[in-house]
Amino acid sequence: MTETANQLETTTVYGLSPDCRYRRVVDEGVILRQSAGEVLVSNAVGARVMDLLDGTNPVAAIVDRLVSELDVDRDTAERDLAAFLQGLLDGGVIEPRDSAAD
Repeated sequence: MTETANQLETTTVYGLSPDCRYRRVVDEGVILRQSAGEVLVSNAVGARVMDLLDGTNPVAAIVDRLVSELDVDRDTAERDLAAFLQGLLDGGVIEPRDSAAD
């Protein structure tokens, strides 16, 4: 990934925060932030990213999957994924995982 304000380490692995639950409903993703009593809904691309945030995939692997599965170039995928992940981090939905754990 290129250096940007939304730069995330490509080797970092993320997973859901303990306070959050995620389910796919048809082509959308539904995230429940239990302590906040908040429900977030994502489109199909956001749901695909959430599927890949299983605590095993580093950011670089998620970018690779998005580029191969969607009609998107690598730069756009990196930029958009970084912004999406930063929003999830800021909202307490995901957190970094120790890739040796889980």
